[in-house]
Amino acid sequence: METLRGNAEVAPPVPRQEVSGSIPRPAAKRYQRVGQLLIRPLVLRGEHSAFDLARLFYEQYSNLDFLADLQDYFRNGYVISQPHLFGLFKPIEHEGKRGWFVRIAIGNIGDLIRYFPCPLAFVAFCRNNDPKRMVIVDFDWFLKKVGQLNGYRNGSNGKEKVS
Repeated sequence: METLRGNAEVAPPVPRQEVSGSIPRPAAKRYQRVGQLLIRPLVLRGEHSAFDLARLFYEQYSNLDFLADLQDYFRNGYVISQPHLFGLFKPIEHEGKRGWFVRIAIGNIGDLIRYFPCPLAFVAFCRNNDPKRMVIVDFDWFLKKVGQLNGYRNGSNGKEKVS
């Protein structure tokens, strides 16, 4: 096996098989010819993945069960998990309005809000998992502030990025 940049291995190519007649090979056989990356457990040059950071945060700072929350958000919300981004959020109703409740966000919040399926009235989150300290902000204001933090002049409008 060859190693590419120390992060992945390439399987040796499968020898080419001759096809007789006009019967094409099954699709699975065609894809075996191509060298295929074998994904090993994620190691980000000594860094933890966003998922691992979220799990560690729950262990150290939260009285909540990470796996129970993860299961709940798989059923009733949204789970975003990428090497440098992790988030749990779901729609809620608060004081007669619908909004997004973000349980946890690890990584760039500007990347996370791209995964909200639609705009709702507000975005809410709790400080230190204390429901009495729930912060509620207008969705449009939140989108504008996050856009500004990510280098856009007028909020999230990608056409006016400041260089």
